Amino acid sequence: MAFKQSGIALIQSLIFSAVISVMLIYFSSKASVYTQNAEKSIARTEALLSTETALADIQFHLLTGSELKPNSGFVNYFGRHFRLENVEVEIQDLHSLIALTPFGVYKLREYLESQNVAPDTVNSIVDSVDDWQDADDLKRIHGAEQGDYTDIDVRNGTMSDVTELAFIFRKYGVDFDKFQRDFTIYPVHHFNPLNVPDNMLRLISSDEQRVSILSKLRETQSLTEADLVRIVGYQFNERDVSSHGNAFRITLRSRSDGLGISQTYEFKFSPYGREPVVLWNYNRGY
Repeated sequence: MAFKQSGIALIQSLIFSAVISVMLIYFSSKASVYTQNAEKSIARTEALLSTETALADIQFHLLTGSELKPNSGFVNYFGRHFRLENVEVEIQDLHSLIALTPFGVYKLREYLESQNVAPDTVNSIVDSVDDWQDADDLKRIHGAEQGDYTDIDVRNGTMSDVTELAFIFRKYGVDFDKFQRDFTIYPVHHFNPLNVPDNMLRLISSDEQRVSILSKLRETQSLTEADLVRIVGYQFNERDVSSHGNAFRITLRSRSDGLGISQTYEFKFSPYGREPVVLWNYNRGY
C-alpha cells in the first residue's frame, strides 16, 4: 500500500514538474519575443534618426547652398546614390523627369520610344494620357475613354498621382513598375536634360557610344549644356533649361542591426518664399 502511494506521489510530482517546465518555457519564449521586439524598435528608431538627420542636412544644403560631404560618391541631382554617414542618398531634380502636369505631357512620346516601347503602344499611351486628363469624353484616334476601362473611373482632369498612369500602361500590357520612378506629378513647366536619371540618357541620344560619353562626363561632374549640343546635337527650345530647378525627389535608405528603412520625399524649395519648404509627396518603407 505504501509503495502504491509512493508511486502516485511520484507521478504527481512528475506531472507538477512538467507543468512548471512548460510554463517556464512559455514565459521564456514570451520574454524572448518581447526582447526581440524591443531590439527591433530600437534599431528602427536608430535608422529613422539617421535618415532624419541626413534629410535635415540635405534641406539646409538645397536652401542655402552649403556643402555636403559624402562618405562615398559625389553630390548630384540626377539620382545617382551617394552616402552621408550611414545613409544612402539619392537626389533627383524633378525638372528632369517626365511630368504628368500640366496638361500635355512634355517628352512623353520621346521617352517611351527611348525605352523601346512598341510604336503602336506609344501612340495608344500618349493619346490615352491626353484622354484621361482632358475634360471631355471624346476619344482620340489611339486613345481610351471611360467605356474602354473596367472598374476604373477616368478622371477627365489632371492626374493627382503617378499610379493613375499605371492603369493606362497596364491596359496596353506595359509593366509600369519599370518606369514609375521616371515620372512625377509635380507641375513642371521646364525640362532640364542635364539631370535626367542614368536610365533616361537614351532620351537625350539613342547612340550608345554617345550615351557612354555623357555618362563619363557625369563621373567627372563636368557635363554641360555645350556638351549636349556638341556631342549629341541636342536642340534646346523654350521649354528646356540647363540649370536644376527648385523641386527635388530625395530618397534616403538606412540600416541598423539588420533592419532597413527607406523614405522618399518630393519637396519644393523657396529660400526666400513665405514657405521655404513644401512637401509634395512622401513614401516610407521598411
